[in-house]
Amino acid sequence: KQHRYATNLPSNSGGGGKNILANNSPAAVGMSIAVDNIHEQQQQLQMQQQHQQQQHQQQNCMLKEMVNDRWRIIERLGSGTFGDVYRAVDIKCETQSVAVKRETHSHGKERTLSREKGYLLKLRSVTGIPAVHFYTKLNTYTLLVMDLLGPDLEELKSYCGGRFCLRTACILGLQMIVRLRALHSQLCLHRDIKPDNFLMGVGKTSNTLYIIDFGLAITYRMPNGQHNPMLKERSLVGTPRYCSLNAHNKAVFGLKYKEMGLSLDEAVQFLDYTLNLRYMDEPDYGHLCRLLGDIMRTNQWSYDMTQLDWYNI
Repeated sequence: KQHRYATNLPSNSGGGGKNILANNSPAAVGMSIAVDNIHEQQQQLQMQQQHQQQQHQQQNCMLKEMVNDRWRIIERLGSGTFGDVYRAVDIKCETQSVAVKRETHSHGKERTLSREKGYLLKLRSVTGIPAVHFYTKLNTYTLLVMDLLGPDLEELKSYCGGRFCLRTACILGLQMIVRLRALHSQLCLHRDIKPDNFLMGVGKTSNTLYIIDFGLAITYRMPNGQHNPMLKERSLVGTPRYCSLNAHNKAVFGLKYKEMGLSLDEAVQFLDYTLNLRYMDEPDYGHLCRLLGDIMRTNQWSYDMTQLDWYNI
């Protein structure tokens, strides 16, 4: 295919026209390099377009597909570093939907769905952990079928104007602490705690906070029961914006306790306790819950989940 800039180059065919590329003048060399660069950019663009088309075809090929002769994929919900997420319905009861995670196998890429499935099964008796319905590993991709949940906290915060009131934050915080205590009691460290990974349930569980995405999770004790040793020369794991302050050398990025509605004393108590935890210390979850409970009692707020911010818009 002729490059669209090629018509601007003088021709050497017929009529004895002089071709400036026929010599080694600086202008000729510069023109040659420019043309080569353009061709290289064209090839890269074509490769990117082909890759995007392949991805689009792979995503679309899943639509209307059956999973385990039971669930029909209806729509694509989103994507992440692991792959894509779809909504599927149970053909025996089309009012029941599930989430289907699809992870494409790539050379040199760590497969996270296998790890996630393992932790979800290990934690299946814990409140706020989505149930696994099916898992299969095929030649080119892996599928994980699990509970379909509601919106995540990042979406709900945006829906509520970019912030939660202190009452809603305390109620959600209490559920988060309970979830993390349950995970840690099973020797599981999530390692990617952030608003996007906390979702509300649907239907009868719409007021239950769920924790998802265990692709980075690890077991923090060795088979002999000893705590994993601290490795000082390790790259950051998880989402930098939401990593612990200790991971950021205790630099507090944009922390505005006044905008949170906390008094200075309340903010200091919570941060002071968490910042002074050492690597192998077990957090006092009860103490953290009491700090949030004290705020609720001081303000005489109820724990009525139907009064959370997103129900009052």
